[in-house]
Amino acid sequence: MKINKITLVALSLVFCLSNVNAQIFDPFIDSIVSTCSYDTIVKNLQEFQDLGVKEVGTSALENTNLWLQNKYKNLGYNSIEKDTFYFANDTLVNLIITKPGSSADDKVLIVCGHYDTRTGPGVNDNGSGIVTILEVARLIYNLELDFTVKFINFSAEEDGLIGSYHYVENILPQSELNIFLVFN
Repeated sequence: MKINKITLVALSLVFCLSNVNAQIFDPFIDSIVSTCSYDTIVKNLQEFQDLGVKEVGTSALENTNLWLQNKYKNLGYNSIEKDTFYFANDTLVNLIITKPGSSADDKVLIVCGHYDTRTGPGVNDNGSGIVTILEVARLIYNLELDFTVKFINFSAEEDGLIGSYHYVENILPQSELNIFLVFN
């Protein structure tokens, strides 16, 4: 039940940012939030756990990256970028999935989390975050939003935020994104 509440909070934030007054009940938002799938969240979290300890340099980390790519493809997302970087003699990948917005001003909302773990399968840190991102991606896939959403799945965060630093220092400056919020 805890996971479902986390997802509902995440969805509330995302949809409140699309110029909706959070103090007034909105049937449209309610219709989306009510389709949040507890079963899908639990299934995804179990699959994430079953991938094992996802430390840098392990096949479990590589398999989790492939698992994530397949999850986004199965949701219908085709814009999957691989931000490749090197750390501890390994090639690592941040996944960036983009849902384009319909507005000309191209504001960007980033929803992000990390998929690497240390000492355990990472159900709480950060499996709960990853499955929340996947559920948000599922719920908004068919919505036309006036802003772009980027779902970013970082690697090597347990080793000192390496993946997110790489993105911020190497990818973000070249992109000229008009970011209005980062939800981690």
